[in-house]
Amino acid sequence: MQERADYIALTESIGYTDAPINTGSKFDINSNIRNTTRRIIDNQGRTANLPIHVAYYVPNTIDNWRAIGFNERLCFYASCRHFLALASNSIIKGALLLM
Repeated sequence: MQERADYIALTESIGYTDAPINTGSKFDINSNIRNTTRRIIDNQGRTANLPIHVAYYVPNTIDNWRAIGFNERLCFYASCRHFLALASNSIIKGALLLM
């Protein structure tokens, strides 16, 4: 729980901004699709322990795909009122959600 509190304190000290969507040609704010604020932190060191925390929830394999780790991007969402699930270019990116 302390790690969660630390992430919340860190992101709140930096601040959250409106979360844009990728329209294919540009990033745009569209509250009909995503009406939330977020903070993105790119830091490989901060994702090092994620496999330990999510091992119970994330399968090692799905069909012919094998889980090999996490990228360095952590997305924190706040004020989430509306969020449609979108897959960008068929790539599913991991996110740690704290609400």
